[in-house]
Amino acid sequence: MDVFIALLVFSAVVGIFVVLVRRSNAQARTLDNPQAYQKPELLTRAQRKELNLPRPPAATVPIADSLPKPKPAVTRAIRTGWSIGVVAFTYEDSVGNITDRIVTVHSVSSMYIKGECHDQHEERTFRIDRILGELTDCETGEILLPKFWVTSRKR
Repeated sequence: MDVFIALLVFSAVVGIFVVLVRRSNAQARTLDNPQAYQKPELLTRAQRKELNLPRPPAATVPIADSLPKPKPAVTRAIRTGWSIGVVAFTYEDSVGNITDRIVTVHSVSSMYIKGECHDQHEERTFRIDRILGELTDCETGEILLPKFWVTSRKR
């Protein structure tokens, strides 16, 4: 219990010391230089004109259509040569949009095909149950059911 009381007394002394130091510093600042801590007044238009500062160039916003299109980044899978095969299929996404896709497949599971979509130039994951109709193996020309192609390619 004595240690607890000593700790309380010590923290009170330190608190009082901090308050006194802050108060004396604040008084010293106002006595030494009272204008150092006041907000500066803004220049008037005439004063700014007298300074003759160069004007910044007008901001121009480029039109998005005129900008060159960036080249699609090559994914690590393509750089290292991961490829199970190239397939083409008709795909219905979660919203209901139907598109024809050509994909360089990198990995296959029982539910998904993951690979580089040639239309989007990005790595995408496709659900097998959303593939409409048959799947075409672009390397051999075979037309197969998606589930059959997946079981034959699964590693």
